[in-house]
Amino acid sequence: MSKPEFVYTIYIASTPERVFAALTDAKMSEQYWHGSSVVSDWKIGSPFAIRMPRHNKEITGEVLEYDPPRRLAYSFLAHDGSDGGKA
Repeated sequence: MSKPEFVYTIYIASTPERVFAALTDAKMSEQYWHGSSVVSDWKIGSPFAIRMPRHNKEITGEVLEYDPPRRLAYSFLAHDGSDGGKA
């Protein structure tokens, strides 16, 4: 049995460069992710983390694709017992 795949399309009134920065820049991501920050050097195969100090949690994964400002993909594992996935 295969797992379901979800595809979401979101329209944002901004430039691709600013949206990409909001997803990849630690300081900028805090503004949009409720104080959580993304951390990585963004090289393919490198570790990726979303640090959530308000909840004392961290989501970790691996950078799978990085082509600014058009494409970003990473695996993730929520350290709460869930299976994680790919974003």
